[in-house]
Amino acid sequence: MLQLVEIDKLDSYEITRQYGFCPSSFIENPNTAYSYHRGDKLKLPTEKAFPTIFPQDFSILATVRLKHEQIQKIFDVTDEKGKSQLAMSIGNNIVLHYHLSEDSPSTVEFLNVKLNDLRWHRIALSIKGDSVTLIIDCKVITSKLLNRTLTENLKFNKGMLYVLQDKAGSVSFSGAIEQLLIIPTPSGAYDQCTIYSPCSESDKIGDEMQLQEPVSG
Repeated sequence: MLQLVEIDKLDSYEITRQYGFCPSSFIENPNTAYSYHRGDKLKLPTEKAFPTIFPQDFSILATVRLKHEQIQKIFDVTDEKGKSQLAMSIGNNIVLHYHLSEDSPSTVEFLNVKLNDLRWHRIALSIKGDSVTLIIDCKVITSKLLNRTLTENLKFNKGMLYVLQDKAGSVSFSGAIEQLLIIPTPSGAYDQCTIYSPCSESDKIGDEMQLQEPVSG
């Protein structure tokens, strides 16, 4: 989703570029992560963001570094009235917002995950049937019930996708982010550490970069 909203094209006063989760001595520019400040540009009509039928079962993958415990929304898909249909919030808790309609909102909350240690974390949600499974740093944490009907899918029509910002353009997530993906299979969450966000110890420059503040504009 970061590529969809073209975050890499923003100016230095709108975002800060910084070291990512797995900076490598073999990469010329290790500044692969972003912190959003302003600009109201990280948005896209849902017809462009999701041009095909949205899958019933899917995965959400994020590689993030939090600054504090406050729960903040990393993305939000809204309908034409501006009401949330699909969103994910991260902080001391991890929350999935899944609304098939105004009459059937569903929120799944994973409590006390405590990721605000200034280190990078790989977070994945696997949505399959009536359950949501949380995976953090390659380890399955737990599964919870997703109260939804299985006879219909999410339909995004004339809405908007917002990434790291709210509808007004203000910051909705103040941490750093390197990856944000929706994979059209529930198994994608289990492949985050091997396919979508791998990192071997031989590639990493060092632990000090995990804690380092932004280095470039």
